[in-house]
Amino acid sequence: MKCHCYWLLGFCLLPLATVWSQHVPAPTYGPNLVPNPGFEKMRTEVPFYDMSGAETFRKSIDSWVSPTKTTPDLHLLINDEESEKPRTGQAMAAILTHNPESTRSDTWREYLQVKLDKPLEEGEEYYLEFYVRQHKKSVLSSNNIGASVSQVPINNSDYYPLTGQEPVLNVEEVLSGPDAGWVKVSGTFFAWGYERFLIIGNFFNNRDTRFKHRRLEGEDLFQNAYYLIDDVTLQHLIPPNLAEMELSVGQVIRLDRIYFDFDKWDLLPRSFTQLDQLVDLMNKYPSLRIAIHGHTDSRGSDPYNIRLSDRRAQSVHDYLQANGIAEERLASQGFGESRPIDTNATDEGRQMNRRVEFVVVELEADVEIQNVATDGY
Repeated sequence: MKCHCYWLLGFCLLPLATVWSQHVPAPTYGPNLVPNPGFEKMRTEVPFYDMSGAETFRKSIDSWVSPTKTTPDLHLLINDEESEKPRTGQAMAAILTHNPESTRSDTWREYLQVKLDKPLEEGEEYYLEFYVRQHKKSVLSSNNIGASVSQVPINNSDYYPLTGQEPVLNVEEVLSGPDAGWVKVSGTFFAWGYERFLIIGNFFNNRDTRFKHRRLEGEDLFQNAYYLIDDVTLQHLIPPNLAEMELSVGQVIRLDRIYFDFDKWDLLPRSFTQLDQLVDLMNKYPSLRIAIHGHTDSRGSDPYNIRLSDRRAQSVHDYLQANGIAEERLASQGFGESRPIDTNATDEGRQMNRRVEFVVVELEADVEIQNVATDGY
């Protein structure tokens, strides 16, 4: 997700578990905000003659709709060898994601849209997952199977693709072959605020979509990329409370809810929640002394990055001091791009490298700190 108005020091769940020590409480998850996540609930009885088709989706499925004039399908379990099987339950949805030979050019896209149980909260992190499997009769395989969120419902009366929607989650590799089974698509993102609708599909045009042909024999083959979707989950990812942490000298802890405007070092108000937790933590451990470190990615000159990272670390230092933490318990320093923890060749890696963290320098009886790498404390 692009940052248009502020600089976010955030990262996804897996790095969270590896960068923080084993003493950090695990994140918790809120309830699934997606109604009818497995496409099992129906508003009307499904006609026997349409156990896998667009009419069933349009007339019978509860909560889910098509945001365009295109016609996604709903497949119900049929106990024969030729039929596809849902990942769980008795139902699954299906959409077209690509057809480069379509007479409608790059308009051949289908989407699934659902209204979430409640709007997303500004600046909060969410975990999203759904399962995908290519239909066994699909001749084409494609990439760009993703998801987007919107504050308002999309209700287009045409067939055109939703290329104006920016996905918060997207599969960049080609998903080829049903033999691989159901593939989990998952990741985390930060909400801009008040998003209430989730949309699944291909949000890219033909030029930016890759595909492969599969050699298939048989009748009634689908001359397009056709994928089954099941078990959709969207949950609030609730970070651990710093005030509940167990600490040890030398521990490095990333502050992953710290926000700045681009190219600025003034803390944005949404940063205060986690910083107040850090204040509580330091009040809980009166002997705790920390060194606050700022880091950047590789973009920009070395002097610029050193200055920016140093000022951001100093901003955290000043906030703690202004909230009652004695200055002798605090130190701050910026290291620019000199200490990456991931590659600078990708957006995800650069996001990992842009960070503010603190090092536990002294705690309780651990007064011998000369062997702790505090970098100028």
